[in-house]
Amino acid sequence: MKQDFLHSSAPFYAMLFMLVWILGERVVAWKMKAHIGSWRETLGNIQCGLGQILLEIPFKALLILPYILIEDRFSLFQIPSNVWVLIGSFILTDALHYWYHRLHHESSLLWKIHLVHHQPEEFNTSVGLRLPWLHKLTVFPFYLAQAILGVPVEIFVVTVSFHAVLQLWNHTELIKGHWGFLNYFIVTPSHHRVHHGKNPQYVNRNYAAIFSVWDYIFGTFTPEKEKVAYGIVQHIQTMNLYHSNFNMVNKLKSLSPLPNKEHFLAVLSITVGMLVMYLATGQHGEWMYGLILVFFVLLFPLPKI
Repeated sequence: MKQDFLHSSAPFYAMLFMLVWILGERVVAWKMKAHIGSWRETLGNIQCGLGQILLEIPFKALLILPYILIEDRFSLFQIPSNVWVLIGSFILTDALHYWYHRLHHESSLLWKIHLVHHQPEEFNTSVGLRLPWLHKLTVFPFYLAQAILGVPVEIFVVTVSFHAVLQLWNHTELIKGHWGFLNYFIVTPSHHRVHHGKNPQYVNRNYAAIFSVWDYIFGTFTPEKEKVAYGIVQHIQTMNLYHSNFNMVNKLKSLSPLPNKEHFLAVLSITVGMLVMYLATGQHGEWMYGLILVFFVLLFPLPKI
């Protein structure tokens, strides 16, 4: 049944994989005696990713059901599920990513949501998890193009999930240099470091996720030449996750962190609410993953700047 994808535990396994990846980068950096950022900011990035996973629970029905409806009743073609469709869907996902990503930088409203991902001033793989909590709501409409074409939902879920995981490795300073002719086809860490730079020549460049060809075709590619200064041009005086994710729709201004008591109550209400929704969706066999996320979010105070 297509509705079974509402009960998929793939996002939880993906998150566990990403956490192992982040720890692996830390081990490699320790061996190389390289500084890749503070644990404080890294934990904040991880918390942001965990928050998005929790919000994925209510968003599943909100987003996947429309996809299934459009694919079943309004798609232009009846496309089978096979490896060629999988490859085609992956390429289409990457092309759509380029355009929604670009629009999230060029539209002032969408940027105020997306800038959560660009706030860190240290660059490591944990930044790949720091996605806005409203990310799914503003990105998903772009992906409905696949439903209109008739791409099966099982193919869509696999390609989008794999596409998201693959982007994690580009968020690192440990992999240096250029890759010769591969630079014209594959997005390297060097390419993506540029994208996260606030240097004037790096702002709003290199939007591609996997295939760098989109940046070359549409004239948005810039090579890494000077040291990248990470962060956003209009610095926001907070790294508090709740202010960052929900108050950015207001005018950009300095924001004070939530007091400890308010912070605890906010975290508690959100995590308990998400856990109830998690159990209500019928995913009882994966309840321990929900609890792991809840306790991880509760365990660490949010980073404050």
